[in-house]
Amino acid sequence: SVANIICSMVFGRRHDYDDDKFLELSTVAHNLALLLGSSQLIVLLPLLRFIPGVNTSYKTIIDYSRKIVTFIRHELTKHFETFDGENPRDFLDLAIAELK
Repeated sequence: SVANIICSMVFGRRHDYDDDKFLELSTVAHNLALLLGSSQLIVLLPLLRFIPGVNTSYKTIIDYSRKIVTFIRHELTKHFETFDGENPRDFLDLAIAELK
């Protein structure tokens, strides 16, 4: 899948299609994309996020975003621990090299 190719380029490894974490990440990213398209009214009128019933999609977007950020932080931590500046493996290693 396209998501697995992107993960390969960014994180340096492919995931099995039956990997639970990869399946969850793919589902969360897909649902987040759907919700972002349907939440345009909250973008135009930010005060709506405080109204019960209207703000459920906003809260779900925040939850999905946190899951994706948690996954990326976990990958970053592993890359920092195994970083070799002489042999970059993927985009994360290149970004870490720029930071150092």
